[in-house]
Amino acid sequence: MTQLEDYFSGDKLAAIEDTRQSHQKRQEKQSEFLDTLGEQTEVDVVETQVQLAEGIMVPVRVELTGELTDQLAEIESLAENLEDTKSMQGIPQTVDRACQLLADCVNDSAYDKETFYKAYRANNDKAIAKMLRRVFEGVEREQKRARGEADGFRQK
Repeated sequence: MTQLEDYFSGDKLAAIEDTRQSHQKRQEKQSEFLDTLGEQTEVDVVETQVQLAEGIMVPVRVELTGELTDQLAEIESLAENLEDTKSMQGIPQTVDRACQLLADCVNDSAYDKETFYKAYRANNDKAIAKMLRRVFEGVEREQKRARGEADGFRQK
């Protein structure tokens, strides 16, 4: 088995070790920062019911984090792409990601990624796009309702 000593001089090995230690300290400092920030910051949670299909209501639960913002933007983009695409290229990867996003948002273990993928296979990508749109709109509607911006409750 080849060792680093076989390729590098003592000075270079010392430099490699210094770099490794600096990198480790940097990662520890970043972790400490993120942990402290997480403890000091309360993340809002949106829970609502969404109609995925006619007569099928499911619970949706999402934490309003930056990651969720990215996911919602991705959901919206995926839904638009699935609804508007005229090319078959890219559909399998897009549908796979869309099914995972649906499974992540729907708070019911009966609706996992495989279930959504079966729905795609039995129907088409437009069905997945419609469910994504409904989840996205349901979360957005609940956020507005929680802020008092729902229809009839707009602040003037």
